[in-house]
Amino acid sequence: MTQLSPTSSNSMLEEVIAMWIQLLGSEGVIVDKDRLQQASRATFATQNKPRAILYPTNRDEVIESVRIANKYNVTLHPISTGKNWGYGSKVPSVDGAVLMNLSRMNRILDYDPILGVVTLEPGVTQQQLYDFLQGNNGSFWMDVTGSSPDTSLIGNVLQRGYGMTSYGDRWKHLISLEAVKWDGTIVKTGMAAVEGAHAAKVHRYGVGPCLEGLFSQSSYGIVTQMTIELMPAPEHFEAFFFSFTKERLPEIIDTLRPLRMHGIMPSAVHIGNEFKALSALRQYPWEITEETPLPEWVINQFKRDWGFSDWNGSGGLYGTKRQINECKRMIKRCLAGKVSQIRFVSSPQLAIAKRLGDIIGFILRVNVTELMTVVEPVFDMMRGKPSETQLKTVYWRKRSEFPDTPDLDADGVGLFWCSPIAPLLGSHAVAINKIIRDVTREHQLEPIIAFTLLSGRLLSTTVGITYDRQVEGADELAADCYQKLSTTLLKAGYPAYRLGLLEKFPNC
Repeated sequence: MTQLSPTSSNSMLEEVIAMWIQLLGSEGVIVDKDRLQQASRATFATQNKPRAILYPTNRDEVIESVRIANKYNVTLHPISTGKNWGYGSKVPSVDGAVLMNLSRMNRILDYDPILGVVTLEPGVTQQQLYDFLQGNNGSFWMDVTGSSPDTSLIGNVLQRGYGMTSYGDRWKHLISLEAVKWDGTIVKTGMAAVEGAHAAKVHRYGVGPCLEGLFSQSSYGIVTQMTIELMPAPEHFEAFFFSFTKERLPEIIDTLRPLRMHGIMPSAVHIGNEFKALSALRQYPWEITEETPLPEWVINQFKRDWGFSDWNGSGGLYGTKRQINECKRMIKRCLAGKVSQIRFVSSPQLAIAKRLGDIIGFILRVNVTELMTVVEPVFDMMRGKPSETQLKTVYWRKRSEFPDTPDLDADGVGLFWCSPIAPLLGSHAVAINKIIRDVTREHQLEPIIAFTLLSGRLLSTTVGITYDRQVEGADELAADCYQKLSTTLLKAGYPAYRLGLLEKFPNC
């Protein structure tokens, strides 16, 4: 989300639009009221509306579009694919801004199958890169997030988002980027700034100051391409899943810290609470109760029937079979007696569980078949395969079924993401968990919480404030919950690592 300059008058804008049409063609400049109205919708109530939408197809068109906007003092708001759901979607940060939609810039510009680096444009999606890599022998994997397969990789990296694999800290694996500044000039970072440098696609630092951070979560330019590292496909992969009760939260966090710090758990480890687990399996059980928030007796019944617990974690192990076996041994030893169950799952085991799900479920008295609808996509995402299944969690309060082609803005899904961060200590997890539960309960909403161990030192929390926008008064209630939650967490020392459209960071 970037703002390049103040907005101009309507009469001036008409003249500028004519120039953009001459540059981009009529199909590249949208002024249709219905299209503009669609672009002003988000997963919560918003006021800002775009005055036009530009669709450049290459860097040169971005440069000329920016120069025109700068000359006539028109605000530009660039987006990649516009699926920044829960943070603001396509909606511009300033009312009356002109959207620059970069989704038609969707080329994979370069791929090195030996070094495992790829150069992308902002319109390249998770699914597009996955398909490309599969078509190139699959010797390298990409990191994926739980969002739509049709989301932009560059957009998420610039927001410093994170994913599911050992390359889950996506910003850490950025090599270089190219950006167009407000005056239409180009900046290239790292060794890519040196013409003809052989190390351009592998050396992120270059000479002098590191400039990449200037273009992350900022308004200093429009990123038109990026080079990122890919993960070498391992000889062997196994996922692990574990569960534990609520009173063990601080103990488990502190137990997992050295495992992450020493690389025994190499991937980002995700730990979701009971509401996160249930929302991944199904929507709100309106057929059982109309009461909100969900009564404790209902969530307890589902925990018994489907075999999940108060907290449920997952992660991936990558390497040789010997390496993974040693990691499994150490994980089992550290978690013994602390978790109710820990399972290691390989591809053959997953296939057997799918085939014999009903039989296994009968023996264990849990709904294995339903659990597999969540376990298998999570397993695949840890191997770099994108999936839409995690989007089900944000349709939690909707009474309509999860659609074949989810579009949160059009479907009336209510969603705020709140993303506080803290040191990786059990005491902080407990404090954050209490604040979230207290504030959401006060607003008749469920605390849908996921902790992520991003490293051996950093704990990230993702809170989904999910609701149905078609319910009268729900927008206002959810916005109040979001604002109070953000404020309370900030006062307690837990600022968000990533902000939404309605949130301002202190002193910014």
